[in-house]
Amino acid sequence: MIFKDGYLNDLDTLHQLPLEVLEDSILRIYEDKYLSLDTKADLLGDYLYFRKHILDRHFTYAEKNLQRISEMNNLLEIQTTEAIHKAWRIYQDELIEKTAHPNIYRNVSISPQLFVPNDLYNMIPEKVLTEKEERIWHVLCSCDNPKYRSNDILTDCGFFLTSTNIKYDLNMIIRKVVYGCEGNEKPTPWSMAGLDEKMIKNICFNWPFHNLFEFCGFAMTDILKIKKFNIVIKVEDEVL
Repeated sequence: MIFKDGYLNDLDTLHQLPLEVLEDSILRIYEDKYLSLDTKADLLGDYLYFRKHILDRHFTYAEKNLQRISEMNNLLEIQTTEAIHKAWRIYQDELIEKTAHPNIYRNVSISPQLFVPNDLYNMIPEKVLTEKEERIWHVLCSCDNPKYRSNDILTDCGFFLTSTNIKYDLNMIIRKVVYGCEGNEKPTPWSMAGLDEKMIKNICFNWPFHNLFEFCGFAMTDILKIKKFNIVIKVEDEVL
C-alpha cells in the first residue's frame, strides 16, 4: 500500500474502503493542520471522488428522488436565469455610468455565479443533517475540495464587458448558459455519468446541473439536499 504524509494514497485500496471509513478519513485530512495545502487538496480530491462513487452507485431511483432531481433541474434553471438577469442590470447601470463619465470610467467585466450554500443545515427548518454530515458538507463547500474550487457551476457564461461594442442578446445568453443552445438549436440533453441512464432518460438535464454533479465533487444525494443556491455577481476591472 502507498501512503502520503501518513494517509493511505493507494487508489486500488481506496476503491475498496467503505463509505464510513472514507468519510472519517476525509474529516481527519481536512482538519490536519500539518498538511500542506497542495497535499491536502490532492488527498481530499481522491477521497471525495471515491465517496461520490459509492453514493452514486447506491443511489435509489424511487419516485420521490426522481421528482427531487426534476425539481433541482428546474431550480438551477430558475436561479441561473435570475443570476444572469442581475448581472445584466448591473451591466446596464455600468454603461450609464460610462456614458456620464467617459474620461474617468474604468471598464469592468461582470459575470454571474452560483455557489452551494455552506451553511445548508441552518437554512432548513427540520434537522436533516447529523453533526458528521454537517462537517462533511463544510469539506465539500470549502476551497480544499479541489474539484469545487476549480470548476464553476455556471461555465462558459462569459462576461458582460463594458469595453466592447457587441450588442448582447440576453435571451440567447440564457439559452447558452442553461442548455448549451446556439441560435435556434434544441436544448442539449447533458448526460450524467455515474447514474442509470434508463432511470433518468425523461429528464433533460441542464448544463449547470451537469457541471455541479460531474465536476464539483458532489454526489446526487448531496445535491438533492440543497434548497437554494447563493447568487454572486462578480464585477472586476477588465484585464487589458
